[in-house]
Formats: sequence, structure tokens, C-alpha cells
Amino acid sequence: MKFLLIGLLILIFHSSFAQKNKLYSCLAKANKAYEKGDYSKAKNFYTKALSYDSIYVRAYIQLANIALEEKRFEDGLKLTNRAINLERKTENDELQLAYFYSIRSFCYYNLDKTKESMEDISLAIKMNQENASYYFMRSLMRRMLGDIKGCCQDLKKSSELGNITAVEYLNIYCEK
Repeated sequence: MKFLLIGLLILIFHSSFAQKNKLYSCLAKANKAYEKGDYSKAKNFYTKALSYDSIYVRAYIQLANIALEEKRFEDGLKLTNRAINLERKTENDELQLAYFYSIRSFCYYNLDKTKESMEDISLAIKMNQENASYYFMRSLMRRMLGDIKGCCQDLKKSSELGNITAVEYLNIYCEK
């Protein structure tokens, strides 16, 4: 009986190890295709990776990025929502969540949901106050909404964090 139990444990371990290898192989192929701009191939590999691990958050967010590249913002929103929900239930990493909220903000922005977009980018900033891109994104939204003072505050912060484009915009819109 003892040998049967040990054999079963070895079989389970081997099976789990094989699944992880398949997952990582799919992800490597997906990432390579994504970097080359072959989104169709990348999408297939990310989807296949999810068949090995259905809660692998990075695959969902990469599928969302592909949807955004293809201007499928509703799909990107759904995938990003899935990634956010999974991240909250698993790792709950604030830097990852901040990134996911910034992506969702972009989805909302392109779906003309300005209020939701502004809420998400502000949440991303709250979670990661060192990301110059988040402040820059919010500055553009604020400018479009007519909040020039808020726009300039965000451009200033973005430029302080090293965003060269923010410096240019700051000189154009804020420092006269």
C-alpha cells in the first residue's frame, strides 16, 4: 500500500511538472509572436496557455493588449476585468493591479467612458505613484475635460518622474 501511495504521488508530481512545462513553452512562443507583431499567433498561444492554467493572469492581460492593438476595446475591457479579478483573488500585487487599471482606463477612454477611465487611472496612480506614464495619461484626460490646472499638475509630476514628452507638453500648455 505504501508503494502504491508513493507511486501515485510521483505520477501526480510528474503530471503537474509536465503541465507547467507546456504552459511555459506556450508562453514563450506567445511572447515571441507578440514581439514580432504576429497577434493572431500570439493569441492562439496565450489561449492555449490558459488551457494549462486558467488563472494565469499575465495571459489574460496579454490577450487584452492584443485586443487593444486590434482596436477591440470591448474585448480588451472584458479580458482586463478578468485579469483584475484574478489578481485580486490570487497575488493581489498592487503594482500589477496598477498596470491592469491603467489598461482598463485606456479601454474605457476608447469606449467614451471618461468617468470610468479617470477613476481607473487615478486608482493606478494611487497604487503606483512612481509611474510617469500614469500621470501623463491622466493629464491628457484632464486637459480634454477642461481641467487645465489638474492637467498641469500631472504633467509636472510626470516630468519630475522622467517623462520627456511630459516636459514638452508642460512647456506648451502650462508655463507661459
